Amino acid sequence: GSRLLQEVRDAYPTQLITAASLSPFAAGELPLGFYNSVLALSFLQEFSDAVLLFDNAALLSQLSSVATSVSHAASHSSKPPPRVCMKHIDAYVARALAGLVFPTDGAAGKRPFNAADIVSSVCPMPAHKMLELHTSPPPPPPLPNSERKAAPDGLRRVGSAAFRPTSWEVIVADCAGRIPRYDVYHKPIVTLCSQSIARGVVAEAPDERTKTRLETSLGPSPVTPFAVDWKLSSSVATALPSVGAQRSLTVVSNRCSAGAHLEQILLRARLQLSAHAYVHHYER
Repeated sequence: GSRLLQEVRDAYPTQLITAASLSPFAAGELPLGFYNSVLALSFLQEFSDAVLLFDNAALLSQLSSVATSVSHAASHSSKPPPRVCMKHIDAYVARALAGLVFPTDGAAGKRPFNAADIVSSVCPMPAHKMLELHTSPPPPPPLPNSERKAAPDGLRRVGSAAFRPTSWEVIVADCAGRIPRYDVYHKPIVTLCSQSIARGVVAEAPDERTKTRLETSLGPSPVTPFAVDWKLSSSVATALPSVGAQRSLTVVSNRCSAGAHLEQILLRARLQLSAHAYVHHYER
């Protein structure tokens, strides 16, 4: 991936490049995962203009919490919920990326994804380009075996005339609940700037109260009085209808939490290095 990023930059030196990266779990999926992350960071910093950074551990925790709540509400029992795996994390990341890069529309017609818009409004400073990406509604959580057969009927109801889109208040509240307020050191997270893409607005846009709730979750910005740049897309066709969502909200934000998270990755790489862990399998 690092070499590919360098090749793309060499081939298109004047174009803006947005990269998507996933950080490893604290336990590490691979013995050398933290080495790979540290070495890749230099390429990301040098050759990309914006980096969408996903934390596998944080995503697993969020999706597991949602799966537990849905399972208990559906079955009214204390049975353990279905296990969340990498497939569900990948589905969430894919939906978040789709909510950011899929075309939008408005009074002037269709608007393709413009990396310059993200770079100029969310990460205008080259030294601060690590971004968070959150979306709502998320992919459906894993269901118990006894409930999986009922899922398609629920999806078919989305296209019926009686189906009413989820209110913006609920969508914004769900998305705001995914935005962490404290970093791994339990320090408040400062948001520099953000952009929110609301899809499927039609004739009912998020009201000021709903917008304020999201802005409150992100916190005030020390660099701009307008912490959130709202982008509204009118057509339901832009709100990922293939997955049964007539409305969606995607928030990309530039926050100081990335620094603390990357420090943890660097610390674990240093610990491995001090233990002389240079290969995939080793003995002390």
